Amino acid sequence: LIVGNIVENAFDALANFDGERIVSLSILDFDKEIVITVEDSGPGMDAEALKNIFTRGYSSKGKGHGYGLYLVKQSIDNLEGSIDVESVEGEGTTFTVRLPIKRDGEIND
Repeated sequence: LIVGNIVENAFDALANFDGERIVSLSILDFDKEIVITVEDSGPGMDAEALKNIFTRGYSSKGKGHGYGLYLVKQSIDNLEGSIDVESVEGEGTTFTVRLPIKRDGEIND
């Protein structure tokens, strides 16, 4: 749900974009957390979109959309993780997800 939705949105952002179209995904396993980064070279988002991106029902795609990133945020919150979004209009968007790791026998602080 988490990675799939963010990657799908990145490709959607590039669908009608005339510039260079790149989506990159990295998943890094650190000692206490996994860091997932999805970056696209698309049109980016304005301040209003960034403010509302995780609001249930908000979408730039029109009616019937606006639930995916809301559910992504809920899932990340349930896993006690975090999600950050950076976007520059005309340059692209980067989503960074951080999820805590519990190794066998460990309790996260």
